[in-house]
Amino acid sequence: MKKAISILLLLCIYAELLTACDPAVPITDEYTEKQDCQYMYGSSMEFRMCASEDSYYYLAPTGTIYLIDKQTLQCVPFCSKPNCSHDNSACTARTQSKGIWFYQDALYVTDPREDVTAETNELETYGLYRLSLDGTTKDLVRSVGSSILGGFIHRGYYYANDFDGIRRYSLSDQESSELIFENDSNITYSVTSAYGNHLYISRSDIEKIHEDLFVEIEKWDTPVSICDVTRSSETNDSCLQENRISSFGGKTLVLTKVSVTDDYTKMYDGSVLITDQTGKNEEPIDYVQINKDTLMFGSFSADNKYCYHLYTPPFNGTKESWQNACFIVYDRNTEKKVEELPIFEQYGNPYGMYLGDERYLFLEFEPGCYYENEEYITISDPYRSLCVVDKQSIGKGASIRELIRVTP
Repeated sequence: MKKAISILLLLCIYAELLTACDPAVPITDEYTEKQDCQYMYGSSMEFRMCASEDSYYYLAPTGTIYLIDKQTLQCVPFCSKPNCSHDNSACTARTQSKGIWFYQDALYVTDPREDVTAETNELETYGLYRLSLDGTTKDLVRSVGSSILGGFIHRGYYYANDFDGIRRYSLSDQESSELIFENDSNITYSVTSAYGNHLYISRSDIEKIHEDLFVEIEKWDTPVSICDVTRSSETNDSCLQENRISSFGGKTLVLTKVSVTDDYTKMYDGSVLITDQTGKNEEPIDYVQINKDTLMFGSFSADNKYCYHLYTPPFNGTKESWQNACFIVYDRNTEKKVEELPIFEQYGNPYGMYLGDERYLFLEFEPGCYYENEEYITISDPYRSLCVVDKQSIGKGASIRELIRVTP
């Protein structure tokens, strides 16, 4: 009898240890640290940044992962090997992944499997790998597809944009994968972000060029439309109505609404709104800077305190219009502009904006380009740079600081 009781106690202790090592998937519709997609480090489906308690991690276009110390902002390749050149697959800082994700005290990436043959299923040609935070180990979690448009990890699953649609792969069951939204000849889907019990997805079809949707996890048949991009003939010229989610942030979304000609030679209207997660209860942000004559509009993000505006022309902007591009910060309480920093001459064209945490906001830049006589002119050699803005210095003379510059 005593022996049976001892075995029972051991089993109970073992079960408790398993629970402690593998936290239960949360069911609350709130952001859960270490379990949820870090939406604040995503930009246009590219999750090239993430963060742990002590560090930020940046996946450069070169395929090198950089570790950035949160206290000093010192940047080094994510590798523990002495005298490593960081130029081959044996280095833990090197990857072919479309993104990098932090989940349960580890980093995750996807890389091609070395044992792939002609008979290998297309959904198993890559591996999802777990990297220890000290950079010493890289362990295969499971096989996945190539995820041609990226994805992210959220609450026990890897959500991926595969060739056949949006698929999710279980992290605990290597055999379990599920096609939750299937592409066909007329409709394509992609998953863009997640928050709590909901996913944000985009859909493209013949009638609507682009549509952003909000869907509750496990209830795939009931997506809610938030905004879309359509063509209209309400004006004398063919008109493109762009209503897009420009920033994901906790319980709020930033929406941009622009009405332009198909060739971006004229802007009819432009506005910015902050809404709840489902796109309802719209709050117009009337104080942002918009110039219809020059088509200067750009992209936006916001947190509880500030609204961040990359004030730029469209892709076919002239050199003069790009020279007027700047990074603007508005105080949401006073509705006043508190910072305006030029960007084109020193940093180039904005590529992405990451909301970051309570201390820092990150900006990515690529070579400065402009449009002249139907030709693109580039003002420098190819590069991609990651820059940072200290939020605590906003309103006191904030600056943009370059952290990393690489040549793709």
